[in-house]
Amino acid sequence: MTRRRVNTQPPLYSGWWQRPPASTVLGVLQTRPDAARFVGGCVRDTLLGRPFSEIDIATVHHPHQTASLLEAAGLTVKPIGLSHGTVLTAVHGTRFDITTLRCDLETDGRRAVVGFTDSWTEDARRRDLTINALFLDADGIVHDPVGGRADLEAGRVRFVGDPDERVNEDVLRILRFYRFSAYLARTPLDEGARRACAAAAPRLHSLSQERISAEFLKLLAAPGVLDVLDAMAQDGVLGQLLPPEPRSRALARLIELEQRTGPDPIRRLAVLANASRVPDRFRLSGAQQRRFERIQTHRIGPGLSGQDLRTLLYRQGRRRVEDTALVSGAFDQLPGEEVERILALANAWTPPSFPLTGRDLVRMGMASGPRVGALLRHLEKRWIDGGFTGGRTTCLAWAREAVGDINAAGS
Repeated sequence: MTRRRVNTQPPLYSGWWQRPPASTVLGVLQTRPDAARFVGGCVRDTLLGRPFSEIDIATVHHPHQTASLLEAAGLTVKPIGLSHGTVLTAVHGTRFDITTLRCDLETDGRRAVVGFTDSWTEDARRRDLTINALFLDADGIVHDPVGGRADLEAGRVRFVGDPDERVNEDVLRILRFYRFSAYLARTPLDEGARRACAAAAPRLHSLSQERISAEFLKLLAAPGVLDVLDAMAQDGVLGQLLPPEPRSRALARLIELEQRTGPDPIRRLAVLANASRVPDRFRLSGAQQRRFERIQTHRIGPGLSGQDLRTLLYRQGRRRVEDTALVSGAFDQLPGEEVERILALANAWTPPSFPLTGRDLVRMGMASGPRVGALLRHLEKRWIDGGFTGGRTTCLAWAREAVGDINAAGS
């Protein structure tokens, strides 16, 4: 096991483990010098100088002992996974997942029966990737039982120990390998890992749609997504998730155009999937599914005036217009300069609010009912067609005139 004092950049993250709330929670668990350490993503991202929002802690304490120590210190405890040794606490808005050191007793590719241990090395050896098996103690020392620090510094993503064993323990690790490679790899993807993933790829169908969706959407947002998707296609993994011949060229074009907006996994999935509906292996939320279907069908053609674009932004909202422009550009239905023009306007212009409501019309003497809504829509269209320039005073004058005409016609 190697031990190195952590040296983090930028300074924002330097020493976070020695300040509340992190030091508070670790201190509660530290009944002896090696009773608890930070682990996983927070350690990895600290070494990379990247932000993180959740903190994982590993401990020698069994889950009920962990809960008792936290409660005795006045901290709230949520037993989110006692059978797997995990309890949760939150301090000042920061979440801490605290898990007892574990070893796998039995696995079936989807879930494991775990036992508890007091060996940090044994716990590290059951984790998926070496870069996720780093521990950080209260003194800022990184404990590295499986060589994850060197892999992280080299931009190398590899499984802990034998790749076939790690993948067979949990098939989701196939997607985690490619996902972390898309974010962190600066070397060719590990060949042993690729062979293990290729061999187990047909077993992805044993996983729930939710687990697949969560991992794949994270992968799609990664900077190295195109090269990794190409590797997944070669390894027979991508074909287990998406229809044949995904639109990789259109995705590459979309990524070029996304420089102004940043990556969006739902938009990228809608472009990549060669289907008008969400692929069978994915389960999205209702809002995500509606957005996916809208992206698949909505397009913008060239030559829209500034007024037309402002009307679209007002009617549909910024994100819908950005989606439509970017995807239209990805499929060469809209020139790149037109996409840039639309995105620039969407970024610079904030749609105003229509200054009238139905209550204004009722106060003017108009009877409540469907005609109020119809007149309100007519007045709103007049306001939009006028370039959104009419203020409340002007719109009230239009309304009084219209209500007067309606009342006169009905008398």
